[in-house]
Amino acid sequence: MAALDVRLRGAHGVTLRDVLLLELLSRPDRRAHRICVLAQTLGVSPGALVGQVRRLEERGLVTRSPCQRDRRGILPRITSEGYARLHAVLDSQAYIGSTAGAD
Repeated sequence: MAALDVRLRGAHGVTLRDVLLLELLSRPDRRAHRICVLAQTLGVSPGALVGQVRRLEERGLVTRSPCQRDRRGILPRITSEGYARLHAVLDSQAYIGSTAGAD
């Protein structure tokens, strides 16, 4: 996975964890999930995910908004730039070549 991270960073400026989060946020059923739910789905701590979301937000790939039901909750959402980056990664040889045959 480290080699894939190096290729993804060089070609697209994202890590595999970033790609996984962007892919999850791009799904219609996941567009409005709180950090704690997303962290559990991705198998990371909420604190780690908050940091990752903050970094992606600084680069314009996601936005954060407060949860309407629970003001303490944060709802990350993928931006149009995030969609574009995700599709560029998924179409790239840096990603395709390393995941081929990974079944």
